Amino acid sequence: MIARLQAVAVLVAMLLSGCTLTFPQVNAAMQLIPLPSDGQKEQGAPMWLASVGGVGAVLTPYAMDGYTLFANEDGDAIAFDGWTVRAIYGFNLTKPIKVSGKTGSRSISSSRGRTKTMCSEWINQPTEFSQRWRQTCSVGPGEIVVNSDGNIEEIGMSLGRELGSVALRVRH
Repeated sequence: MIARLQAVAVLVAMLLSGCTLTFPQVNAAMQLIPLPSDGQKEQGAPMWLASVGGVGAVLTPYAMDGYTLFANEDGDAIAFDGWTVRAIYGFNLTKPIKVSGKTGSRSISSSRGRTKTMCSEWINQPTEFSQRWRQTCSVGPGEIVVNSDGNIEEIGMSLGRELGSVALRVRH
């Protein structure tokens, strides 16, 4: 299990190399679940339910080089930078999906080629019990839900008509 997870982490790191990332979110509103460094799973860390293009998996979060890597023993993995899903591996994909760009122009690369999309700035639409950050892109919407404790509970992002969407949520 550890060797397979390390292999997935290395692959995701290779996919993400060359990306320059910033974390402009407000600290109080956007905190990732507390994770230890060095790719170690936190004792009692919550499991996450994930779906990519309709294929589901249960994933565990790990901290990795400024990202949260959600991964399982089966080789399914999603790299998240705090605002955007950056890479997806497994989930019955023939080739990993890589996402570059943030606000403005974004590119989604997959086995089906490269899709360009335009994305707006993230807008906070608070509710009584959470903060809902939403982004509109030409391929579809994105959303991040932060609970009243400041922890991300849900992540959703459209990948385009052919690829569908990616969704993650904490399993309660």
